[in-house]
Amino acid sequence: MKNTNLYDSYLINLQKDAGRIINSKYIIEKFNATIFKGVDAVKLDKNNKVISWPTQIEGTQHAKLAKIKLFEHFLKNSKKEYILMFEDDIYLHKDLYNDTIFEKFNNDLNNFLKTKQVSILYLGISSQINPKKNYIKEFYFESFSEHFNNSKCRPCTGAYAVIINRKIIKLLLSRMKDKVLKKKPFDLYCLGWFSKLYPKNTFVMHPPLVLPDISQSNIRDSYNDPNKFWGKILLNYSNYKKTTIGNLCIFIKKEHYENDFLFSFNKYLLGIRPIINIIYYCEDYKELKLNFSIILKECTYNDFISEEFEKNNKLHQLDNDFKIIKETTSIIKKLDYNCGKGIIEKFY
Repeated sequence: MKNTNLYDSYLINLQKDAGRIINSKYIIEKFNATIFKGVDAVKLDKNNKVISWPTQIEGTQHAKLAKIKLFEHFLKNSKKEYILMFEDDIYLHKDLYNDTIFEKFNNDLNNFLKTKQVSILYLGISSQINPKKNYIKEFYFESFSEHFNNSKCRPCTGAYAVIINRKIIKLLLSRMKDKVLKKKPFDLYCLGWFSKLYPKNTFVMHPPLVLPDISQSNIRDSYNDPNKFWGKILLNYSNYKKTTIGNLCIFIKKEHYENDFLFSFNKYLLGIRPIINIIYYCEDYKELKLNFSIILKECTYNDFISEEFEKNNKLHQLDNDFKIIKETTSIIKKLDYNCGKGIIEKFY
């Protein structure tokens, strides 16, 4: 079928993040998105084991480099007026899973792009401008001019789902390649710079088409509770759909309680999120939680249960709708950096 959209769509993904691809499957299908390979900041040895994890600055730089490569690819290979760029750590609004609503949305989106002078259109944003709309069937697009006329406006990010006019991509590329801004993130210092400079040509969708998964990050080591975060800007997190296929229950042996081991182990498992919930259980619940939570900062997708829980055969109570796989931390010896696909295969 011929692609009649005014945009070409891409989803940026690191090869190790197999879970994110599955979670984004519907988005890829409905938006005819091409999977674009991200630029990884992790350093590996010849056996695909991690030599070093990136700093936040290194992660930011490599994330920006991936977007540079994508924009250059788009300018060279596409004749469309707009690029629709998704990052892969996102949840789609549940209304869009209805084919009729999606078709209406996409028609309205193309009409809006055709009739308005759009330079940037955020399909999701980290600062709520109008919290009154919660359902896609009531969506509308609003200029940023009102937002930036408000003296109390907050800086906005939204590179995880954004439409950009090809006419401004060269301008953005020049800022992205600026040596002075090398360590600065793309969303605030490139997109945000343009949005503030030309608010009448920058628009935001209400309600957001997608929300980012802020509980896990390839760039930051800090984690957040999405319900608390999005609650601050009055968005109903339950309106966005996350794919879940099972629970990976990992028994942590006493000799593996060390923070460095657990931290690296958890990093290896980032590739299977968000579609697999990880539950750690152990001999000493209090000791593990004390040590592990310092590193993971109460990571949303992790839970801690005691060995007594396992003895009582209550793991099945976690969620009867999803398959449960039980492992021990000894599987770390078998893991390499792209272990996600292998673990996910156990759930099918």
